[in-house]
Amino acid sequence: MTDHKQKQKRVRRLETGVYTIEPKSLRSRNNHLCQICSIISNCPIQRALKLTESHAEATIRTCARFVPSISFRTPYVGLEFPIFNTLRAGTTWQERLVKGKVIALTDSKTGEILRFGMVRSVVSGSIDKMLEIHAQFNHLAMGGKSIDEVKTVIQKSYGHFLKPDSKLTAIYIEKVSHSLIDEIDRKLGDPPEAIQSNVINLSWHHNQ
Repeated sequence: MTDHKQKQKRVRRLETGVYTIEPKSLRSRNNHLCQICSIISNCPIQRALKLTESHAEATIRTCARFVPSISFRTPYVGLEFPIFNTLRAGTTWQERLVKGKVIALTDSKTGEILRFGMVRSVVSGSIDKMLEIHAQFNHLAMGGKSIDEVKTVIQKSYGHFLKPDSKLTAIYIEKVSHSLIDEIDRKLGDPPEAIQSNVINLSWHHNQ
């Protein structure tokens, strides 16, 4: 049986009257990249998708514009500095980020965007070596905490994950200039009024 015929056999008509080729198990996952993108409220792609709502459900599987978020707990210490790092367990962030990538700094509980930043560098290594070299540039240390306090926070945050052979990743984040925000805004276009979102537009940060 050809691939085309196999796909034809998977077509289903749903109770709402629309057609789909995706199985119920896939549709029920409700995992859309746009749901966790930090610029969804200011995205022209979303404006285009909005036009299809009455007759089709469109989702984005891949996107070069995607802006990931890194969460921080209150009180926010040292996030106002021009450049600092945040230390995270594992190496996932090294695989996820590249130099120059714009990211959002968010509240760990509410998801509210605190501000945007740009990745300066991402470095991974053994726990002891990473703390020895990079703890002094951590946002907590920049904000007045001692190196020992930074180490204690890391241990408390990831204690049940960290093992002697575990890795730590230092993400160096620099402050995003207004000119860069303006450039991003121009590329994205005006946010469509019809889209309701709790994500703050980039232009909001001009007044912060």
